Amino acid sequence: MNLRRHTVKAIQKIGWIYVSDLFFVTPSDRLADVQTNKQCELLAITSENAVRSCEFREEDLTAEFRAKLEKGEAGFFAVVEGQAAGNIWATVNRSPKPATVRGFMRLMPKEALIHDIVTGTNFRGLGIGPYMVTQIVPILFGHESVQRIVIDVNVKNTPSLKMMRKAGLRAKEKAVAVSLFQNLIYRKTLENYV
Repeated sequence: MNLRRHTVKAIQKIGWIYVSDLFFVTPSDRLADVQTNKQCELLAITSENAVRSCEFREEDLTAEFRAKLEKGEAGFFAVVEGQAAGNIWATVNRSPKPATVRGFMRLMPKEALIHDIVTGTNFRGLGIGPYMVTQIVPILFGHESVQRIVIDVNVKNTPSLKMMRKAGLRAKEKAVAVSLFQNLIYRKTLENYV
């Protein structure tokens, strides 16, 4: 793990303040028909193929990906011409009670959070990020039977906000979340977008 990423993850385990635009997707929402510049498909991430993260990331994330799978997260690789080019993850609240996931996001039962959308440097600009979003949504509604999907994007992450627009999504609200020791201690909606 590179030093910057390791430091950020260590700090986030202690505490952090996160201001994000929230996107909500329901089964009745229509997403954009995203076409990539190269043939692309989604491949479920498994313990056996988790090592493929090395095909587009500068560090070996195999152990991290396997840990996510053990927690019940669903992950997919975007595969372009046989090579892993990106990844996308979702955490689903399968319990009958509300749950806080990833230390800061409260999900109701049958809700999912899409997160960790990464496209490899050599594959950026091909439409792979929006493609992954539009492809995982029907999987979550179908296979996982979720009723609503949440995607949160840091308000300063301009490329990811642009990716959501390309996927046909519009932010519904801006919120702040404060997490201490991986527990959500405060959350407030700052603005509702109409």
